[in-house]
Amino acid sequence: MSPALKEGQLVLFSHARDYKQGQVVIAYYHGREIVKRIHDYKDGLVYLVGDNEDQSTDSREYGWLVDRHIRGKLVWPRV
Repeated sequence: MSPALKEGQLVLFSHARDYKQGQVVIAYYHGREIVKRIHDYKDGLVYLVGDNEDQSTDSREYGWLVDRHIRGKLVWPRV
């Protein structure tokens, strides 16, 4: 899958906590904000993947994250 968002694209995130599989979220990991898609969500843990699998650094490399690392979900543009 090609990336849903382009570098430098303006986006709007909501601080809502009702996350679902497939949603694009912004998370805080190792001192930086990352934008990834929720691949799986269970028991307070999220598995995040990038849309560009070949070039994405995501949960396949750093594992499951505690859901409190998620800062919000993408609300605009809809992807």
